[in-house]
Amino acid sequence: MGKVEIKWEDGKLRVFSPAKGKWISERDQGLLSLSEEKELCSLLAEEFFDFLGEEKKERRPSLLCSFPVQETSLCFFAGSFFPWHLGHQACLDLCPHPNIIVMPDLNPWKSFVQREHPFFDFLHLVQHFKGSPWSFYPGFLARTEANPSINWLSQVKAPDKYLLMGDDTFLDLHRWTRGDEVLKLLKGIYIAPRLVSDKDKTQQKEVLLKMNPNLEIHFLNHHDFEDLSSSKIRNNS
Repeated sequence: MGKVEIKWEDGKLRVFSPAKGKWISERDQGLLSLSEEKELCSLLAEEFFDFLGEEKKERRPSLLCSFPVQETSLCFFAGSFFPWHLGHQACLDLCPHPNIIVMPDLNPWKSFVQREHPFFDFLHLVQHFKGSPWSFYPGFLARTEANPSINWLSQVKAPDKYLLMGDDTFLDLHRWTRGDEVLKLLKGIYIAPRLVSDKDKTQQKEVLLKMNPNLEIHFLNHHDFEDLSSSKIRNNS
């Protein structure tokens, strides 16, 4: 029956659907099956510069990556982001790191919620932030199981690796899968507030510094959307 294909025409993405037997525009949400959308996420990830290995030779679409691929310092902002909300936006606005990669992913700590349209969800997100300084990686949206950070972070070639996260996630960081190894891989962490007390954050900082004394821990300023959560939005919709 053939394979899903993608091509760029005048800066716009077109998709070939084997099931439909035709090329469709990026606006034709609903015409693709879930398996086709996941395959597209994987294909689109190949267009992204290879932060897990050597730089790709072909020119990547600016839709996906906004900074030079030779950067040696990268900051990753991973989460389900389902849906994206103003609290996530505030994290990006507050973080001073110049090379942030947003990575929609499955959260191993939460019940898995299946996206009906992972490809179009991703496309709408990056189109919303077109022209921003942030980059977006679609490769993990093709997965159907949890993706612990150690699985991909250990493959990142950039020597200086940072994570951006909310302070509720920060409190559980040492409990992540092979959390001690994750911490040793990191240059630093940026933590955005989400209603966790200063006392708890200070105690957690001490725990993590015992595991990696050289870890940079940066607490970001307060913002107006600290009580927002994707799960609450889904439950109220």
